[in-house]
Amino acid sequence: MDLVHIAPFLIMGIALGMDVFSVSLGLGMNDISLRQMVWVGIVFGMFHIVMPFIGMFFGNILSQEIHMLTDLIGGLILVGIGTHMFFSAMHPERFTSVPSMGIGLLILALTVSIDSFSIGISFGMVGMNVIWIILYIGCLSTCLAWIGMLIGKKATTFLGAYSELLGGSILVSFGIYIIFT
Repeated sequence: MDLVHIAPFLIMGIALGMDVFSVSLGLGMNDISLRQMVWVGIVFGMFHIVMPFIGMFFGNILSQEIHMLTDLIGGLILVGIGTHMFFSAMHPERFTSVPSMGIGLLILALTVSIDSFSIGISFGMVGMNVIWIILYIGCLSTCLAWIGMLIGKKATTFLGAYSELLGGSILVSFGIYIIFT
């Protein structure tokens, strides 16, 4: 694969990481230790690796059943996720109190990685073998979580909304690209 074919996936990884980044900004605005920051980043990254693999499994099954609609459905899933991210950015008050340890962290990581699950479904439906892209998404999500928490200690909440707007816009664009190519 050359850069022209890889670039959309690299951009998509950044878009998925923006959701993690915005949640991490909220975490960073709470009283969170450096040790907790490291752990939160690792948990977010791991969920962004595991969830797409699970999604790919289900996507492969779905693609065998509805072969002709797989690109359309995969693209629509991305458009839906991106649209949800875009509009949910309009409600920054959702970051009032966020868990940073224990079962609360696992639930938060699961909800933040649901979009990665859906992307895995999209990959599986179009029959893509993208293990290295999923690993990239997980590592990038970990790094963006750490950066978000560090910036969150210093920044105001408006940056989180803007990063999620950008991430949602990128996912919508990528979904449209899959639908029409």
